[in-house]
Amino acid sequence: MKERESGRELLEKPAAFAVLRLSSGREVAAESMERRGDVLLLQIPFEGSFVSLRGESFGDGCTFRITDCRLPQGSRLFIGRMVPSPEKWLGKRANMASDEKSGLCVRPYDIFSSMMCEAEGLCVVIPSGRAVGARFGIVAAPRRRLRKALQSMTLVSGRPYTLAGGPWALDSEENRGSYLNANVSVRNLDSVLAMVERGGFDVLHFRESWYALRGHYPVNTNNWPNGIADMKAAVEKIHAAGYRAGLHTLTACIDVKDPWVSGAENSQLYAQQSFTLAADLGADATELLVNERPSAEYDTVLTYSGRGNAIRIGGEIVQFSGVEREKKPYRFTGLQRGMFGTKKSSHAKGAAADYLQQRYVAFYPDPDTPLADKVADAVADVYNTCGFDMVYCDGTEGMRSDYGMAVMRDKIISRCAPQGRACVNEDSASCRPQTWWYHSRVGAWDSCNWGPKQFHDMHVERIKKEQIRQADMLDVQMGWWTPYLFHRAFMFSAHTIDVMEYYASRNAGMDASMSIWSGDLAEKTVAFPLSRMMTVLGWYERARRARAFLPEVRESFDRKGAEFRFRQNERTGIWEVSPVQSCFYRATMPELSARSFDVTAAPERTALRVTALFAGEKPDAENSTVLTRGFAARDLVCATAHDKIRISVEDSRSDDGSPAFRLTAENGGESPYGAWTKSSCVFSPYRAFKKNGRALRFRVKGDGSGALLNIQIESPREYGLALSEHYVTLDFRGWRDFDVPLRERDAERYGDYKWPDTGYAPVFHRWLKCDKISAVNFYLNEVPAKGKAVAEVSHITVVPDRELEMSDVRVALNGAEVKVPFEMTSGQFAELEGREWTLFTPNGDVLERRIGAAAPVLSRGCNTVSVCGKCADGSYPRTQVEVFAVGAPRKALVEFDTLSERARGYLAYEATDPQVYAPSKGFGKLAPVTVRPGESAAVELSVFGPSPECEVFLGESKLSVPAVAGEDFVKVGFPGAYSGVNQVSVKLHPSDSNAVVRLEFVKRYRLKK
Repeated sequence: MKERESGRELLEKPAAFAVLRLSSGREVAAESMERRGDVLLLQIPFEGSFVSLRGESFGDGCTFRITDCRLPQGSRLFIGRMVPSPEKWLGKRANMASDEKSGLCVRPYDIFSSMMCEAEGLCVVIPSGRAVGARFGIVAAPRRRLRKALQSMTLVSGRPYTLAGGPWALDSEENRGSYLNANVSVRNLDSVLAMVERGGFDVLHFRESWYALRGHYPVNTNNWPNGIADMKAAVEKIHAAGYRAGLHTLTACIDVKDPWVSGAENSQLYAQQSFTLAADLGADATELLVNERPSAEYDTVLTYSGRGNAIRIGGEIVQFSGVEREKKPYRFTGLQRGMFGTKKSSHAKGAAADYLQQRYVAFYPDPDTPLADKVADAVADVYNTCGFDMVYCDGTEGMRSDYGMAVMRDKIISRCAPQGRACVNEDSASCRPQTWWYHSRVGAWDSCNWGPKQFHDMHVERIKKEQIRQADMLDVQMGWWTPYLFHRAFMFSAHTIDVMEYYASRNAGMDASMSIWSGDLAEKTVAFPLSRMMTVLGWYERARRARAFLPEVRESFDRKGAEFRFRQNERTGIWEVSPVQSCFYRATMPELSARSFDVTAAPERTALRVTALFAGEKPDAENSTVLTRGFAARDLVCATAHDKIRISVEDSRSDDGSPAFRLTAENGGESPYGAWTKSSCVFSPYRAFKKNGRALRFRVKGDGSGALLNIQIESPREYGLALSEHYVTLDFRGWRDFDVPLRERDAERYGDYKWPDTGYAPVFHRWLKCDKISAVNFYLNEVPAKGKAVAEVSHITVVPDRELEMSDVRVALNGAEVKVPFEMTSGQFAELEGREWTLFTPNGDVLERRIGAAAPVLSRGCNTVSVCGKCADGSYPRTQVEVFAVGAPRKALVEFDTLSERARGYLAYEATDPQVYAPSKGFGKLAPVTVRPGESAAVELSVFGPSPECEVFLGESKLSVPAVAGEDFVKVGFPGAYSGVNQVSVKLHPSDSNAVVRLEFVKRYRLKK
């Protein structure tokens, strides 16, 4: 196969165009291909098998249809098989091999067919029973025409498509826009729209709160009192504001409470396995006997993350709590009868009993039944009635088959995007090859609660490795990111501004869109710390959309670990970027109060953040749980990374006489990297923490080997597999006590080591199910090459956490001390910028500001940092210290007059950092509103409640602002246009030294023609 223009051979080597794979696994290749008129006849030397094809060309491709065939029952036909020579990029979603010069793509047009994309060959896979009439296409084209050729193939295929998906994805400017996930309601719509604008988003995406029930998808009248009419009005308001609206669904899910489950339609629910009753089942029976052996993967509980425990017999659905698989007849025990609104009844021996597929506390429709159409109609009715612009087909992976996922998404997209309407559908988790025709963007991961910077590095590296834009011609999006506020019950700390900035800068380096989940959004107004993070995000996002970053700046953003501050110079109005190097560590005991770190470039100034950490209570019989109680060394289940590593476990005693395990790992390999051993206390039944159990206490004896001990607490798969990791570096000798609150999960170090592959979500995203703990795992990793590591570990105790009251906290940088001028309580943090110390609540709300000494400038090369302080109860002041070495700023953006009108439109809106006026708390001086040089702008002000009546001065202008109550906010505009630097001040009426006024300014630039 040669390109006409270049004469390049696109096939690496000859290969049989068709191969028949028999049910036994044996493969038989077609031995000849003969042309008879307009038909190609392929002869396959097995029982007279053959395939007849008719081809029809289109542009740079050809469509084939199987007109006739004789194939053995149960076989599969691998057809269109070619070994490509351009193989730099293998796109398994597009089923395409390509490089910078050429591309070769083979795709089936029928949803029941699958495909294969490997270096050794591309092909289409068709089941023998459906071969006659099956269609597929082949495209071979130079790179510059490849996208156009694939668009032609899409139109010829007859499959659903959108003008923002598949081969159109990279042409769609809409795909470069980001979206805000929000639980939108009539109460918070204005507030959410303000966040959309501040964050630079393109789409406001309605998350699950819009519906009351999955399946029929009735509108949730708690959020939309007038039902779909309110939602339609909301979408119209979003459009009027210049944005698009997205609709989130769990696609094929049918809630267990939906009327379809209890009605006649339950016969059309998807069954994963069918049984026949081995005995009569009376109406009150609690055991179900079947002839077929149940799968080992069935769950005995119904959970969000599990596979369910429901069986349908006739119209009745039963649930079971036990399974006996040892001998016939097999038994489901502990039956609950007549569940989910069905009626219990008697069933005769020989009746069919179907194990129903469940996930997300929902059932799924059989994709080939009318119920699948009804579910798709329910989604499309809301989408089309309200005029949404984007649909997110989430949750289809619960159907557990590529065919089922593709059918459901086909049905929804064809109803929401008729004739290729530009409906955006993006879902990385279920972007299967069959859905490539309309899929827009790939990359969505669940949000992270721990280790956000390393989590995002992992996400970026995965996207880069897959090379989605080059290989599949789809765009990428880096979500779902959540700027979490502090949540004690969820056992993680709030995100901070530098975390959001790291996320935004790395995305800008890739020119990747993103999705943000506003999970902490209040009913009417956006919380101050969330607004701060959205402001920073918006600065990056608007410049990214405008393609306004200087090339060298964008290139620097794209480097792993590189951090930056992107700010507008208050004096000149020029947007500048400063490189930042950060050092993060936890000082949790006297031996860990200091560390050294390298600074690779000479910084200009130093910033600090000091966080007061929690501690664990001392254990007693009332408040503590010894997770490993009752386990001896012989009970631990052991595993190793490879056969050159050996592990042994012995019972031991710590120096206080308490029981312990001695773990010995020997590494016969050449490298410590990936040299891990695992010893597990596996709990059956699962164990539970006592109330408020949120911290671990244990003792470790180190051997000075430098190996890593990881104490990992595990919740099981059916309850959302979670792995809470806590690291101890064995760089010490003797016994040490460790007190580790669970919120201090060591996810930020996870990627520094090689572990068994469990995916990112258990470590970074999911919190422990504290009443369902399935294991404690003791890992030894980084075991020295040709050496060994020995660690002795006490039994693990879970206790409540407690707040510490800290004072006289001092940070020493290269020996020079800087005192934190506040008393601090666990969860609070203090930041030093210049000479200003600011104290924040655990959520990131400002508490107080004081002036102190600036931190010493760090030197290039090795630096040291240490911390000390006092606690009111005499315990050690557990702290987290972050040091930021900030480099000299440089210009970040291109000249605006070089940008297109559309690009300048993205930059016509410019938000300032939210501020608080509270003189009694040290917030008496407000930052100016500075306009970009050579431009003028209208200025808007938003004041958030609760706030007293006041006057706000902007330069020579004054605005009177009425008192604002509760969670309300008021938006007002200053008259005229502004340029240069405009000072801001506030006067209260009546004067109240304890009053607090929260202000946010926005500049709207006049576009130059």
